[in-house]
Amino acid sequence: MDFDSIVVGGGHAGIEASLALARLGFETLLITQNPDRIGALSCNPAVGGLSKGNLAREVDALGGEMGKLTDRAMIQYRVLNRSRGPAVQAPRAQTDKGAYQAAARASVENQKGLRVFMDTVTDLMASGDPGLPGERERRVLGVITGRGQRISARTVILATGTFMEGRIFIGGYDAPQGRLGEEAALGLGESLRRRGFPMGRLKTGTPARLASWSIDFGKMERQDGEEEAPFSFDPEIPPGEGGSPRWRMSLERRPCWITYTTPKTHEIIRANIHRSPLYGGKIRGIGPRYCPSIEDKVVRFPERERHHIFIEPEGLFTNEMYMNGASSSLPEDVQRDFIHTVPGLEEAVIVRPAYAVEYDYLDPLDLYPSLESKRLPGLFSAGQTNGSSGYEEAAAQGIMAGINAAMKGKPTSAYWWTILPPWAPRSPIGCLPAGRNIAWYCATIRRIPVFPPGAANWAWWATAAGKNFSKKPQDWRRSTNFCAGGSSPPARNSPRPFCPTPGRAWKRLSEIRRWILSP
Repeated sequence: MDFDSIVVGGGHAGIEASLALARLGFETLLITQNPDRIGALSCNPAVGGLSKGNLAREVDALGGEMGKLTDRAMIQYRVLNRSRGPAVQAPRAQTDKGAYQAAARASVENQKGLRVFMDTVTDLMASGDPGLPGERERRVLGVITGRGQRISARTVILATGTFMEGRIFIGGYDAPQGRLGEEAALGLGESLRRRGFPMGRLKTGTPARLASWSIDFGKMERQDGEEEAPFSFDPEIPPGEGGSPRWRMSLERRPCWITYTTPKTHEIIRANIHRSPLYGGKIRGIGPRYCPSIEDKVVRFPERERHHIFIEPEGLFTNEMYMNGASSSLPEDVQRDFIHTVPGLEEAVIVRPAYAVEYDYLDPLDLYPSLESKRLPGLFSAGQTNGSSGYEEAAAQGIMAGINAAMKGKPTSAYWWTILPPWAPRSPIGCLPAGRNIAWYCATIRRIPVFPPGAANWAWWATAAGKNFSKKPQDWRRSTNFCAGGSSPPARNSPRPFCPTPGRAWKRLSEIRRWILSP
């Protein structure tokens, strides 16, 4: 074998998968169409938010890189829903896109045992293919690239994002691209169909980017950040004043701005709705989650007189501003017209138009909970390739696929997903296809106490990080303190969780990262 594992795609899923494999001691190759775009924030310039912030922190607790990259690129920090209860609060960080991308590439390139290769994967190699040795069990043997390279590996992880047979749409214009100006990965989707994989089409979209000098911020509501706090549980803390350590943003803070659509905005959109490829029938795919375009909002909520639009900085060294809440696939002239009806944007200059992108995905029902294909052992899928959406979901699935591929590659390792206690935790990652594997892995292999149903978000990881592993099972069973409102006890004779105080949990949470990924 040329490598232990191959990861296809340099987005957030690909980064976490490749780093997890390399840190577990597996020789890994990351294949990407353009190394300069590793870790690109394709849509909004932020990490976190409702549910997503919890995912990012769980990825960090498992040893992932997203939290650290966010800390290095942060230009604003907020906790959403601060006025409500803690169950619905979530951290969110505005980031400098360029800084995040640079930090992501450095993390990948500086990781021992991980190599980057520029090419496009167009097909898989599997046992029994013409010219390849047959085996008792059909399994993946590697990949074939657009330049004819045949690279072998024990496991392959597909993390192609929106690029697999991708096509962008702006009104009547369409082109084979995965992002505006970046060519799609053509060939792989057709190869998977030919091999019998159940494939489908999904679509997503992104709003226009505006030049900041053309925006009248005096007509908008300013939204400053809160007191800065790190996303990672193991942050890089420089010495503070007087020798007291305190984490600080390394970049300058920047505000966001809030404005609203108007009845005139809605009138222009309704008058041109037939020119939208979404409503004109050119786009066949559906969205992986409900993240409506501005056309959808106007059509589905006709009673609303206005909709929020958040104007967010793309970074410190660019004048581009992101129109959060106004994704669209309307023609550029219509985009310009409706944008100019928004207060503060009357003279706005569009730097990049909004567009929709349609792409191939693998049916996640054809995957085991480990994210391994049911049809081809050794092949894993993570991120938007199997129907997820968002940077954080991709990262969570990426690290899960990476760890599971590593376990698959170990000749004597138990395979995570084969056993699942009925009282596995319901963390945000646990809501993803691979999440239930963590419960079994932590409870059985690493002997981490597991929460009953009802436990939520980071609290489970905080409890696990308490590292009260010296306690005997009978001590756990005697514990009646169910953290996070657990309502159902474990099965009889099963260990109950030991629940440390929140202070102890936060203090010791980073230990889980080192411990889970230790040999």
